[in-house]
Amino acid sequence: MNKGFIAITVTLFVTGILMALVFTSSIEAGLFYDMAMKKKYRTLNYFYAGDCIDQAIVMLAHDYFLIIKRAIEIDKYHCAILSIKGEGDIRTITTMGQFKNAYVFRKASVRLKDHNLEIIQTE
Repeated sequence: MNKGFIAITVTLFVTGILMALVFTSSIEAGLFYDMAMKKKYRTLNYFYAGDCIDQAIVMLAHDYFLIIKRAIEIDKYHCAILSIKGEGDIRTITTMGQFKNAYVFRKASVRLKDHNLEIIQTE
């Protein structure tokens, strides 16, 4: 009778350990998936913020004196133009990519000339 009890106890003990290992592995896989998706969303938002920089440059090409103090959201591109500030002939554009709550902020500096724009730097 003791041999059967020992066999059942060992079987339950080994099964418990294996279930704990499987549970731990599944949690790690879930965390890895979450981190991979966040990185993907940040990369997408980097480019979405770049799209808003492009839109702001087009707006500046249409209106030389454009200065924005409130955010302009562009839902089509999942981004927002946060501000366009100017000093002399240089404008600083601040944008934000905002897809799936993984926000990325970008800046660009543009020099305005008589008949064209020159992108000085982007961050």
